[in-house]
Amino acid sequence: MISSVQKHQTNQSPLSVNSIQYQLECFEVALITLQKIEIVMKKSIFERSELAALTVANPLFDVTYIHTPNITVAFNLLKQGAEVPVHKHEHETIDYVEEGTLQMTIGSETHVLTRGMVASVASYVTHSAVALSDCKVINIFYPARNDFK
Repeated sequence: MISSVQKHQTNQSPLSVNSIQYQLECFEVALITLQKIEIVMKKSIFERSELAALTVANPLFDVTYIHTPNITVAFNLLKQGAEVPVHKHEHETIDYVEEGTLQMTIGSETHVLTRGMVASVASYVTHSAVALSDCKVINIFYPARNDFK
């Protein structure tokens, strides 16, 4: 009769080192495959109406946003007269005026941005904005805005 130790040593047992290593390799392959399937199955295309809405207590603002692990993109519909008060944050920001006229102050400089213009705001630089007309503005933040989640 062969002892369990002898079976282990001769790789006849399902619990042999080679068998366990093979099972672990199969498990790793299966896990990687599932991760790839999960990435493919995650939704990548959205209608604006499907995006998360940022709660803003001002009826002149309608803000939706989307995150990736590293950035946040906010889509802003601003009614004429909407004011973004002076503030600063850690996030670098790119602001793109898709439609309308937006007065923006970055640091001590004030500019009027119109359709197609882009502003760049560095981390921790004070900035503010006023919608001089109804506007569509896209903000890109890096790193992602955890306070929007």
